[in-house]
Amino acid sequence: MKQRKVKMNKKGWLSSLSSGEFVGLVADNPDQKIAQKMFFSEIVNDHAAIRKEESNYLEIPQFRLVGQSDVFSNFLQIKSDVSMIIQNELERMMDTPGLGDLLIRKL
Repeated sequence: MKQRKVKMNKKGWLSSLSSGEFVGLVADNPDQKIAQKMFFSEIVNDHAAIRKEESNYLEIPQFRLVGQSDVFSNFLQIKSDVSMIIQNELERMMDTPGLGDLLIRKL
């Protein structure tokens, strides 16, 4: 991985990044200062080694066909589960002293 200092003096610099390039910002603790908080890096791949590794990959077997109705059915089940979790949590909060006041009630 190559690194170089971040140049943020131009507008739109982030959109000018190429594939494999990334920037970051890290935070430090007051007692553990980090001198270089911003970084710009580039991932450099060994494409020959990647091709060699990929040539040994096996196909993932298909266990069953997933259709549109399966996806929609799962969506509805997840939506129902989330609604139930929210309702249970709201009821728990209303029944717990000190938590009920955190809820905003519609009039």
